[in-house]
Amino acid sequence: MYASGNNFVIDPKNGDTCQGDSARFATDGGWNKTLLLKNITLDRYTIDTEGDIDASRLWANTFLTNSTITTANIEGKIRVEIVAQGGTNTINTINNTASRLHLKGGDNKLNITTLNQATTGLSQIFKNVNVEHFNLYAGKSYQRGGKVETLNLLGGEYHLGATDSTAVAEEAGTIGNLVLADGTFKQYKGEIGSITLTSDKKQASFTTKNTFTSGNEQPSYNGLITKIDKQVSGAHTIELGDNKANGTITATLTNGSLTLDNTTGDITNNGELASLEVSKKSNGTRGSEGIVISNAATASIGTLSTATKSTTINNAGTIDKLELKESSKVTNTGIIKSLDVQNGDSTINTLNGVGQASGAQSYELSRIKITKDAAKLTVDSLEVGLNGNTAMKRVEINGNTGAQGNNKEFTVKKLIISHLDDTFDPSKGISTDLKDYVADGVSQSYVDTNGNKPTFESSPELGGIGIEFGPDGTPHFDLDHSIAASATNLIIRQSMRRKMLIDTYLSEQSRRSLAGKDKATKQRIEFAVLSKAKARYEIDLAKYKQEKAKWDTLAATKENKALIAKYEQEDKAYQKALEQYNKDKKAYEDNRKNLETIAKAKKLKAPIEPKAPKAPNLKPSDKHYKKAMADFTKAQKAYEKAMSNYEQELRIYNEENSKLETIAKANNLKAPVAPKAPVRPNLKPNHKDYKRLMAAYESNQRAYQAALKRYELEKKSYEKEYQKLIALSDAQSNKLKAPTEPKAPSKPKILAQKPEMPQEPSLGEVSQELLAKHQVQGDFFIRAYGGAGTHKATNGAQTNSWSVGTLFGANWHLPLGKTSGNIGFYGGYEYLHNGYKQAHISAQGHTGFVGLRFVHLFAKTKLAGFYYLADVNSGYTDISLTQDMNALRFGANISNLNIGSSFSLGSSVYMYGTKSVLNPSLGVGVEGGYIGEFEMKTQKAGELRYGGLALPYGVTYTQVNLNYYQEYGKRFSSILGGGFRYLFNNEVGIMPTLNGKTYMTDEKTGRAAMAHLASYFYQGTAMLHYRTDKAGNFSAGYVVVGGELGITHNASVRWNYFF
Repeated sequence: MYASGNNFVIDPKNGDTCQGDSARFATDGGWNKTLLLKNITLDRYTIDTEGDIDASRLWANTFLTNSTITTANIEGKIRVEIVAQGGTNTINTINNTASRLHLKGGDNKLNITTLNQATTGLSQIFKNVNVEHFNLYAGKSYQRGGKVETLNLLGGEYHLGATDSTAVAEEAGTIGNLVLADGTFKQYKGEIGSITLTSDKKQASFTTKNTFTSGNEQPSYNGLITKIDKQVSGAHTIELGDNKANGTITATLTNGSLTLDNTTGDITNNGELASLEVSKKSNGTRGSEGIVISNAATASIGTLSTATKSTTINNAGTIDKLELKESSKVTNTGIIKSLDVQNGDSTINTLNGVGQASGAQSYELSRIKITKDAAKLTVDSLEVGLNGNTAMKRVEINGNTGAQGNNKEFTVKKLIISHLDDTFDPSKGISTDLKDYVADGVSQSYVDTNGNKPTFESSPELGGIGIEFGPDGTPHFDLDHSIAASATNLIIRQSMRRKMLIDTYLSEQSRRSLAGKDKATKQRIEFAVLSKAKARYEIDLAKYKQEKAKWDTLAATKENKALIAKYEQEDKAYQKALEQYNKDKKAYEDNRKNLETIAKAKKLKAPIEPKAPKAPNLKPSDKHYKKAMADFTKAQKAYEKAMSNYEQELRIYNEENSKLETIAKANNLKAPVAPKAPVRPNLKPNHKDYKRLMAAYESNQRAYQAALKRYELEKKSYEKEYQKLIALSDAQSNKLKAPTEPKAPSKPKILAQKPEMPQEPSLGEVSQELLAKHQVQGDFFIRAYGGAGTHKATNGAQTNSWSVGTLFGANWHLPLGKTSGNIGFYGGYEYLHNGYKQAHISAQGHTGFVGLRFVHLFAKTKLAGFYYLADVNSGYTDISLTQDMNALRFGANISNLNIGSSFSLGSSVYMYGTKSVLNPSLGVGVEGGYIGEFEMKTQKAGELRYGGLALPYGVTYTQVNLNYYQEYGKRFSSILGGGFRYLFNNEVGIMPTLNGKTYMTDEKTGRAAMAHLASYFYQGTAMLHYRTDKAGNFSAGYVVVGGELGITHNASVRWNYFF
């Protein structure tokens, strides 16, 4: 430590840091003093005065450079300024009881974890100062920049964005969370993240002006209250909005209640408010838009009163009493127990939950109040009910007492019919006057008779079962959209989806069963024959791995690495030389053979053909006939023997000569061909063509003589070149030498010690006896699957479904002469859930099914196999169908017995042997069944009844598939593929019922009642298989089944075992 002018410096000087337990900086009131701390770490630091003197006119300052203080106590009647002069500086805790304290960051940073101010002094926070927790118990504090993460205002005054003279500060400053327990908070500038009011015993005030922004770093702040949260403790939290309108907001907390003077801004209530009154008109930039008041789903307001024009009220919670004193727009999805429209033209989206008795249905009576002449209420959509075809009273105004209205105070844009009973008849008209739906008496005098009449429509629940109302209220029972059409469509569509999915699984299983039986048989034989050898192999392999690991350690030494590297380099050169040697040796052998052939050619002479003896020209009666014939026979035998030798020598000569000609051709040496002499015509001079033919003969003769001369010359040249070739071969034969084979490098000792990997035992030729003993007879499989999808209902609305199921079965292999096949059975169970959310319709189905399949591989070549497949199946489905409507559950059970069959032709095209196979197929099928009668009804008497009569159905289709199978090593394989199914008939007749009446034709269009099906379906497959030695085969896969009206995504796992 040393003095510098009027200042004192603590500095290690050498660039290191200095650490101490404590330091005290005290003044006796003489003059201003400054202490500079550089690279200092202190546990405790105190600034105070000697002997409790009054030094409130003097400054005792501390300048920090890269220093850290655990606890700083600022005490006494003195003014203190702590400044971050360089680097980053940290003070964990400051306890301030001095007259004045300034905290400045300047161009550097000063971080304070906790700042406590407990006396009536004054403090100021400047820029680049960050305080995590500021507990203000008393006195005043001015924030002129920097950031306070949490300000706990427990007393005193806090001024954000102001100097100690309450002028606007040079910097904005921010507060993350303002906790108001007591005291006074005023904002002049800056930004507040949130405000929490926590005390229920004291009073705190909050005042802000809306004209300041916080600069570019964060969004501008305007002070609007946009959200009120009631916490578990009973406290309220206020969040601030972003409207730049002018005005002032004051929040006062007294004994736990909250009063808001909201000049401008939207309000959202997420808690419990006894009352909320918005009585001042908006003077902000929103103008005629007014403000938005939102009441959350879990929130409540006792009384909500607004006199602000164009106020928007969004209620999802509960409002005990809503008073509209000016024109307002109300959107209600919750409960409004009492609605009082006192002034202005207001609108509300619906009267559901408005002024209704507890537990009332949406179509039952709403009691509301409307002030005569001064107010008007327009309802966007009003749900109503019918008794038979007569209107039920839906609205009562002013208790149906008091003065008569002026026929203009109440109107409805749209009437939604949501309730019908068991006497409703769609062939008859209904009540279409709005007054019919308003209580008799005074209430009807408030109905606007000068405006437009309301339009009509069905509720989603009634529309979902085909009961529709035109804009003028005309009823219509649309049979194509009836519950009978929807249920029939659902049953057949899901049956087709399930059959296509099951067919995909079974076709893959049948192909794998046929293809896998030989592999499974081989696997069993290998296990029986090679189990001991393989066990020994595994032991030898384990031993080899141990010895190899030891060898690797030895080979990794520096010396052995060098030896191995040298040998590998020499061996590489040797292999290259050996390759060249083999090439040279082959050339040498070829040249040697050619030279030997040429050498033989020099000695080669053409054999002379023997001449046949002539038979004696004598008669048997001649004297010398017998002797002449005996000589002739002897000469003939000698001739035949000589001819046999001649033919053999000629064959050898021709072979050798052929080789020589081949060598001559390689040297571009070709023997000339002698010309052929023309034939003189054998004609007499008096013949008519004699002169002409003789002239031609003489011309040909001259050409022949010229060609003969050329031939003689070419023959001499050829013979000369031929002699040169022979001479050259003699010279080459003297020079021809065999190449020298390179010598292999000797292995170093370390490589000679390298252990050899044992050979895995393999199966040789299999005897018929062994094959018969271990032949696979068949296979068993079980598959679990699940899926989810979306589909369009008969009226175009979207439905969602999901299903889970199991499929199991077995195949027996059949010996069919030189071909093969199998026959198998299968069965399973599926659970289905289908939901039509818009109409609140739900279906849950349980299906059991069985089937029989026959596959025959009737022809097989090296390139492909050809098969046909036949399938018959049957199933039973029980569906529980429900619809929730007006707090009632309508339900019925629907049964479906279905049968089906299909036939297809296919082939297996072997792309690269049996490891890559392409499987195309084409087939036809029929799907039919019987859907039982059902009627949707509820336990409550007198309610609507709707359903359909029992009917059979049938559809036919054709289908094409293409799959690709690929193996990967011994264990893994995959299948990728797809298929397309086209329905020849996609309409099924139905007979819907409504309130006991059967409808076979549409009364509006005259068309027969039909359920419309998708005209096509498609599927895509991706599966992965894993084969084990003993535990069977496993697979997992994905199948998508889609169609014209929807799609499902399915995943499955399968276990397959050959027996």
